[in-house]
Amino acid sequence: MAHSLSLLDGIGAGASQAKKSALAGMGVPDALLAGSSGSVARMQANAVIAADGAAPLPHANASSSAATAAADAAQGGAVKMFASIPADDAEIKAAPVPYRGSALYVLFTDLLLFIWQAPYIPTALVPLNLNRGAYPFQDMTLQGVVFQILALACSLLVLPVLFSALFVGIPAPVPTLVATWAGASLFLFAQGPEVVFGRNLAPDGHADEAWFFINGVATTPSGTRKALARFKELFGRNVVGINNRSLGPLADLAQCLIQRDLRWPTRDASAGYEVLKAALNDVAMGSKKKVVLIAHSQGGIIASAWVDQLLADFSREVLGALEVYTFASAASHFSSPLDSAGRPPFAHVEHFAHTLDYVCRIGVLAFTSPAGASLPVSGKTDSHTGDGPGGTAVLLPNADYPMPITSTFYGLLFVQPAAGHLICTHYLGDKSILNSRQARSHSRLARYMIEHGAALRRKT
Repeated sequence: MAHSLSLLDGIGAGASQAKKSALAGMGVPDALLAGSSGSVARMQANAVIAADGAAPLPHANASSSAATAAADAAQGGAVKMFASIPADDAEIKAAPVPYRGSALYVLFTDLLLFIWQAPYIPTALVPLNLNRGAYPFQDMTLQGVVFQILALACSLLVLPVLFSALFVGIPAPVPTLVATWAGASLFLFAQGPEVVFGRNLAPDGHADEAWFFINGVATTPSGTRKALARFKELFGRNVVGINNRSLGPLADLAQCLIQRDLRWPTRDASAGYEVLKAALNDVAMGSKKKVVLIAHSQGGIIASAWVDQLLADFSREVLGALEVYTFASAASHFSSPLDSAGRPPFAHVEHFAHTLDYVCRIGVLAFTSPAGASLPVSGKTDSHTGDGPGGTAVLLPNADYPMPITSTFYGLLFVQPAAGHLICTHYLGDKSILNSRQARSHSRLARYMIEHGAALRRKT
């Protein structure tokens, strides 16, 4: 608990007024922002007692606390909420990201992080959620499964040869690179040339909104379409899919390293940015009022790069119509510079993560400042205890308000103590983080789900 007390004291006492305003806008209570040791201690004590199940949450009665505990248990554990604001450079130097070191150094430290968290790779596919259909076909088709197995087998054969050619010179580097490029092109060709899905669907009753989704690692076009169908089921919106084509799980992880550390845009990412930019141009022209971007896994890296470019291409007035939601983001940062009044350029930003999800542990959960090391993974910062890969899984107390942290990610962060990386099976399944009481109370994305469910009930 010492970590969170020192964290709150530091933000409450030393944060600029702009940062405090940004935190207040994300639901952080005034008592925490005021830096009052007495009020902070009381709130912390109440939260700790509630987390231990010995007393109700603040402003709750015993019966509602019991119901809350039962709901949390059904979800696999209480979801923690964090209000993340940009860290000052002095706070984040322990976490090297681009422009804080040479390209080779950043690649090397990222590679170490990927390897250090490797014991969590198997958790990406569990639990086997069978309630909504045959696992794993909630997220992919049989052809997609076969494609990923074949691509993985080829990657295991090709990548060692490629590294040997580049760093040892055996076999000859140039022919090896040409052969590797030809093989990758063949896998991309097998997935078809289409990058954008779902632009010509029937009206959904939200003509002034534009929704987009960029998929993550090991996702074939059929998997992206399944995710789009799930979004329509949950939110009642037509979502346009940006098809981030896959080269197989291992090659996609290697691509993650290159994309986030060397800023390498693929053809799919470039085409998707043009589609997103066109929607924001519609906002500028007055034909759209809202643009929503959902990103999963490797898609979080692409979304992060898109956001960086959007900040250069559009005014804050236009960007004020954009909402961004990421699931298991593999990015190293999410930019959202605050103005002097603490207002972010975007309408709303939320991130959702599982503590045991490998991609979260190399992404959104790994890039906090040393002061924010109470997150489940200390990642590139030094672990306070050194227990286990990437540090001990320590969560801040269970609370009904977001806890402020500094991070390279801006936005509300919802963290669930769970495994699983698949977007439909795990993040949007029966035990979805969106169904947690914390998300239903504080998440705007969960609000869309609740409102759509209520509209369906009224129709019946």
